[in-house]
Amino acid sequence: MKDKRYCIGLLVANITDIFSNDLAKGAMRAAERLGADLFIFPGKYVGIQGLYEHNETKYEYQHNLLFQFAAEAKLDYLIVAVGTIAYSIDDEMKKKFLEIFEGTPVLSVASEIEGYDFLQFDNRSGITSAMDYLAARGRKRIGMLVGDLLNQECAVRYSAYLEGVAEYELEFEERFVSECHIGYECVPQVEAFVERNPDLDAIICVNDVIAAETYKVLAKRGKVIGKDVAVVGFDDQPFAADLVPPLASVKADAEQLAERAVEKAVNYLNGVEDNVHYTKTRFIPRQSCYADVRFLNAPETMFEGELDEIKRNMLRYFSVVSENEDEAESLCQPLYELLEQLKRDYIDRDGDLETAERTTAHVRKLLGDESPLKNSLSKVFPVVTESYIWLLRNCTAKSIGAIKTLKTLFTVSSEKISDDSIAKRYIDQAHVNNIFIRDALMLGGDLKNSYAQILKRLTNVGSMTSFLYVHDEPVRHPYGEAFPMGLTWTFKSYCYGSESYMVPDEEQHIPMPEVFRNKYLDSDRRHTLVVADLYSAEDQYGIALLEPRNAQFFDELELVTYQLGSAVKMLHILRRQDMLLTEIHARNLALENESKIDELTAVYNRRGFYVAADKMINAPENKGGEFIVCFADVDNLKMVNDSYGHIEGDFSLRLTAECLRFAFGEGAVIGRTGGDEFAAIIPMRGELNAELVKDRKRRFVEDFNNSRQKPYIFGTSVGVIECRLENSYDLKAALDKADDLLYVQKSKRKKVI
Repeated sequence: MKDKRYCIGLLVANITDIFSNDLAKGAMRAAERLGADLFIFPGKYVGIQGLYEHNETKYEYQHNLLFQFAAEAKLDYLIVAVGTIAYSIDDEMKKKFLEIFEGTPVLSVASEIEGYDFLQFDNRSGITSAMDYLAARGRKRIGMLVGDLLNQECAVRYSAYLEGVAEYELEFEERFVSECHIGYECVPQVEAFVERNPDLDAIICVNDVIAAETYKVLAKRGKVIGKDVAVVGFDDQPFAADLVPPLASVKADAEQLAERAVEKAVNYLNGVEDNVHYTKTRFIPRQSCYADVRFLNAPETMFEGELDEIKRNMLRYFSVVSENEDEAESLCQPLYELLEQLKRDYIDRDGDLETAERTTAHVRKLLGDESPLKNSLSKVFPVVTESYIWLLRNCTAKSIGAIKTLKTLFTVSSEKISDDSIAKRYIDQAHVNNIFIRDALMLGGDLKNSYAQILKRLTNVGSMTSFLYVHDEPVRHPYGEAFPMGLTWTFKSYCYGSESYMVPDEEQHIPMPEVFRNKYLDSDRRHTLVVADLYSAEDQYGIALLEPRNAQFFDELELVTYQLGSAVKMLHILRRQDMLLTEIHARNLALENESKIDELTAVYNRRGFYVAADKMINAPENKGGEFIVCFADVDNLKMVNDSYGHIEGDFSLRLTAECLRFAFGEGAVIGRTGGDEFAAIIPMRGELNAELVKDRKRRFVEDFNNSRQKPYIFGTSVGVIECRLENSYDLKAALDKADDLLYVQKSKRKKVI
C-alpha cells in the first residue's frame, strides 16, 4: 500500500447466500491485511423480473439501487460479483450492467466480460478431476445438473463434463443433462431429472446446494448414495462434509477468490501489473462417490486393534472428514484422553453405576459449549457412539451393566447437549434481536434526536460504528423505473459503540461521494462498512453504513435493514404528523383569534373582551387588586354615518379603539362590546390612575381634531372608575358604574359634528 488508503467497493448478490457471504468474508480479511477501506454493497439479482412477482420478494428489487449508489460513490475501485448478481442474463447484458460504473476501475468476479479485468475459479480442472475419479471406478452413466447455462461458470463446468464423457467414451443421452435453478428453488427440477433418469449411476451437480437437494430426492426413491448413485457437488461448502454420507465436492474457495480480488484491486491502484485471472479448484473424494479411504465409510471400523492403532485410525478418519490436519489433531487429542479413561474404567477393571455417571459427566463436558469440539459435534458424535460398542466387546463381565447404563445416559445427554446448544444460540440471538427491534422503534418525543437514538443498539447486533443518511422526503421508486441520480443526502446521525450523535444542521446536506468519506469517519484507522438500503414498499428512505464487528453480522443484516427502514419510516411519519399538528395548531389559534377579535377595529370583540379580562383579573399577580375600568362610545356616530357615509363611520370606530390604546397604554384589555360601545380594563400600577387615563384620552382627541384631517369633529365619551375586582361579576358591576358615568358625561355634551 502506498501513501493513500484506498476505498474499495465490493458488490455482491444476497449476502445471506453462501457464495456471497464467503466473498464478503474473504474481502474483509484481505482489506484488513492490506490496509484498505472496504465498502460492501449487498444487493440482490438483476434480470430476474419473475422473482419480484411474489409477495415475499415483491420489493427486493429496491436493494439493487445499492449498485447505482456504488457507481455514484466514486470509490477508487469496484469488485463486482457479476457471475452471481447477473447470473441469469447473457454476456451482452452483463456488459451493459457494468457500464453504469464508467469512470471507476472494475474487476468482474466469477464472469469473464469483454473489456473488463476478471477473476474466477478454474471451473474446468475440478470437474475434470471428478470425471476422472468416477470413470476410474466404473461409473458409466454419469448425468449432470448444470444450473443456468447463461451463467458462465455453469457453462464451463458443463463443458468440462462433456469433455470427460467424450474422453472416457461414456454412455450419453440428452436426458442425462438438465438445467435448473442454482439455489434451493431447484427441487422441482431435480425431482423431474431423477424421475427421467432412474438408470444413472452418478450425478454431478453444479454446486453443493443442488447436490444437497439431490440427496433428499434420491432418498425418497430408496437410492443409496455412494452405492447406487454417486453424487458430486461443487464449492465444498462447510455443510458438504456433514451430509450423510459426506459429499464429494470440488473445493472452490470463495473467500480465497475474494482475497485475491482485493489483492488485484490494490495492485492495480499501486500500478503493479497483475495478470492472474483464475484461482485453483480441486476435487475432494468423499463417501458419496465411494472414496477409497478405508476409514471414511464408517467410524466403527476405526475401533479395531490395540489402543494405539485405534488412535491412528481416528486421526486418519478426522483428517479425511476435516480436510485439515491441524483441525484433525485438535479434535483427536481430547478423544484420545477419553479413550484412555474408558479403557481404565471398564476394560482394565470393573465399572459400576457411579463410574458410568462420572464418565457421562466427562462426556457432557467434552461436548459442551466450552469444549474445543463444540463446532464439530456432527463429526464427533458418531465416534463417541461407536466407542460404546468397542467397550461392550472388550469390557469385563461386571462392567456390562454399567456400560449399558452409560449408553442410556449418553444418548439422553447427547440429545440434550445438541438441543441445548442450538436452543441457547437461538435464544441468545433472539433476545439480542428483540432488544434491537424494541429500541429501534421506541422513539421518544424528541423527534430530531431520535435519528441518533435508533443507531444506539446496533452494537448489540454486531455493528461497531454506524452512519445514517436519509432523504428529506421519501423517493418513490416503482419496479422498472429509473431512480433519480445526483440526489443530495441528509446525513442525520452517527454512532460509535453505544454513543450516538446528531450531525449539526449546517453539515447535514451532502452529495453521494461524501457519504463514503464523511468527516466523522475515523481517519486514523481503516474500516469495513456494509451499505444497508432503507426502504418500505416502493418508497426509498435512505441508507446506513454499518461497520461489522465480524462476519457473523451478515446473518443479522436483513433484520437490521428492515428494522432501520421501519424506524426511519416511522420517524418520517411522526415528523409529518408533528408538522401537521403545528399547522393545525396555528390555524386553530388564528381561528380562535378571529372568534375573539373585532375585524374592523382589531381589538377584542365582546366575547374576547370578557375572556381576556377574566384571565387578567384571575392572574395571581392581579388577584384582588385595584383596576381601572372604562366604558366608552363614539360621539354622534349616526350623524357621521348619515352625513359622510359608513366609511367615515368605520373610521371613527377604529379611531376610538386607537384612542383607548393610547389612553390606557401597554397591557390593557380593550374590546368593542357593541355597535359604538367599547370597554377597557388595566391593573393600577405606578402612576397610572383614572385621571391620567382621561387626560390622555382628551389630549388624543384634541390633537386629532386640531390636525383637521376630517371635515367633522371626532369625539368619544368615557366613564372611567377605579375599583377592586375579585372576579368577573365584580367586572360587570364596575362596567355598569362606568356606563353610568358615561351617560352623565354624554348628557352634558351637544350633538354637533
